Amino acid sequence: MSTPLDRPHLSQLTSLRFFAAMAVVIHHLFTAQYIQPQNIPIQNILRGLGSSVAFFFILSGFILTYTYHISESSLSLRNFYVARIARLYPVYLVGLFLSVAHAYIVPGDTPHGVIVPFILDLGLIQAWFPSYSILLNGPGWSLSAEAFFYAIFPILISKQCTRTLYSHPLIVTMLAWAFGIIPGVFLIIYHLPHNIPLWTNCLYSFHPSFRLPEFIFGITLALQFIDGHRLKYGTQLAIISGLSILGFHAFSDASMLFLGHNTLLAPLFCLGIWGISSQNHGILHIILAWKPLVILGEASFSLYILHEPLRSICVYLWRLLHFPPKNTAFIVFYLLITIAASIASFFFFETPMRRYIRRHLERSK
Repeated sequence: MSTPLDRPHLSQLTSLRFFAAMAVVIHHLFTAQYIQPQNIPIQNILRGLGSSVAFFFILSGFILTYTYHISESSLSLRNFYVARIARLYPVYLVGLFLSVAHAYIVPGDTPHGVIVPFILDLGLIQAWFPSYSILLNGPGWSLSAEAFFYAIFPILISKQCTRTLYSHPLIVTMLAWAFGIIPGVFLIIYHLPHNIPLWTNCLYSFHPSFRLPEFIFGITLALQFIDGHRLKYGTQLAIISGLSILGFHAFSDASMLFLGHNTLLAPLFCLGIWGISSQNHGILHIILAWKPLVILGEASFSLYILHEPLRSICVYLWRLLHFPPKNTAFIVFYLLITIAASIASFFFFETPMRRYIRRHLERSK
């Protein structure tokens, strides 16, 4: 197996992160009723865009394994955890503090109060408590799940685990798929998707243990990719994967959309990642490797974690200007502000903070 030093950077996957983050932003505009299409399939697609978080979990497992898995040596735990903290925590804190500020300005938005959810969010453990998982900065729950994945990642890529994941990929992914889907199926059978209690819905949708299968999908795919397995018609299969996901959302009922939020679409997401990673030429590769798109992909984490508090700020500014709420002009204004802020955050805060933390805390090699 090759080592991280001679593995090429997969810039096309970086660009995909921007589209996935934007999908979540659009999804939240829809659920907050800023976008209200009359067409049912369009409504279903917008409702289903929340499944992009599953894509993020799969991509995270894939990229981490692609970057850190070295068969001949062990992972430096200190440097790994420092790199993860430096990459995510500074911007996450900005989003958290902006959300706390908004909660004090508009106290009715957080009926459970601020102190307990703030402590849980600060420790990245809110996803373990369904009642508190999305009370402050909603997208932060996925970072809580990621923190758990990072904690056990060194175990998952140990020699014993990777031997199993590499030797029996179909069995591993089928078991992971079943573990992610079966609890949701039981919830639908006993409650129907519109009648699932909120606490139970949050447990299944946000709890790290129920999202771990997606991360395992990514690790398993990366091990095959590292060993040289490529898709001959990667571009075509990636396009088919994307269209299949859109078609699933457009024509599914509430039960299937509920399952699609978690692990159900993991095989299609894996096919798309595998297909795009397999190609280093062609029109799709050229588009995704375009520098402006790569920059947007680099800024996608700030876009993802800051878009909800930034929307609150934009709503406040919009009201100060006495403009009519929830119209097309506001959506354009909000998206431009959010994308610009995420790019500025990446260059002037996220990157300098990451370098500062790693420089002072990483152990010299």
